[in-house]
Amino acid sequence: MKKSMISIGLISSLALTIFCGAVVVAKDNADNASTPPPPPPSAHHQEGASPANNEALEAYQQQLAGQSEAILKTAADLAINTEGLELKDIVKAIGDKDRDKVHELGLTPPPRPKGKGHASNKPNNTPAEPGKEKPAPRPERGEAPGTQGPADPAGGNKPAPVVDGSNPEQTANSVVISGGFSTDPQDKGRPVVLIAAALGVPTEVFREAFSGVTPAGLDRGPTDDEAQRNKAALLKVLAPYGITNERLDEVSNYYRYNGRNGGTWPKTQATATVNVTDGVVTGVTITNPGSGYSSNPTITVMGPNGKITATATLSYTKDFTTNGSISAITIQ
Repeated sequence: MKKSMISIGLISSLALTIFCGAVVVAKDNADNASTPPPPPPSAHHQEGASPANNEALEAYQQQLAGQSEAILKTAADLAINTEGLELKDIVKAIGDKDRDKVHELGLTPPPRPKGKGHASNKPNNTPAEPGKEKPAPRPERGEAPGTQGPADPAGGNKPAPVVDGSNPEQTANSVVISGGFSTDPQDKGRPVVLIAAALGVPTEVFREAFSGVTPAGLDRGPTDDEAQRNKAALLKVLAPYGITNERLDEVSNYYRYNGRNGGTWPKTQATATVNVTDGVVTGVTITNPGSGYSSNPTITVMGPNGKITATATLSYTKDFTTNGSISAITIQ
């Protein structure tokens, strides 16, 4: 009897344990059912592009399609080979050659999507983790540490002098020769000073001789009749100076040019170098005197400490290769 009562007690305890476990499991299932599942990742998280970027890209594709004819014409004008290229690649090639042409097409490229390879939205002043600071860039060869330019050979590491703003491309210790091809207003664009020198007569003498000429214009040569009449008028004044018909033709033909198309008479650009001693400009050496200068050119000398004033002296001769050349450059 006692053993039966113990068995009944064990069975009751086991049943109670199973019942309580079932209640706990049922409660957990109910709690899980009441919690909504996490939302699936959106398309722009999966592909790295937002819906706004996708819309902008579609709008850009429509722009390209609408401007395809203008894009291809612009590419042809810039001699760009478009074979096998999509319109967006052609536009990129146009921008590489002439950015203004892309603006003229009125295209608005879409914003670049933020994803791998793009800058993050973290502020730039976020300190780096200890031990992971970015190392300072190594100086280029020939550049001293702590400077932003080539090291001075003498070891001073002095930056290059600032160039005069009127010619930002001119470097220190250089000479730039510009202009020098203007004419006297009374000569109506003709290089009379060069023509007179080549003939070997004073400028005023040739102007007097030319006053009896009926010009054919700078854009064309004279007819046969005009040439005969004009030559007679010129030789009437020039013959006493020993000018022959053949020499007059030679000089006139050499200095004749088409002014309507922006041309000029034959000329050669002069060049020069600056002489510097102990950081001081001591003079200028002419490396090519040039030719064809009808007026004084502008001489810009840039020394170690800035711009220096200089003037040119011209030489006029009967030789075409030296007529109107620079014979000297004087530092002021």
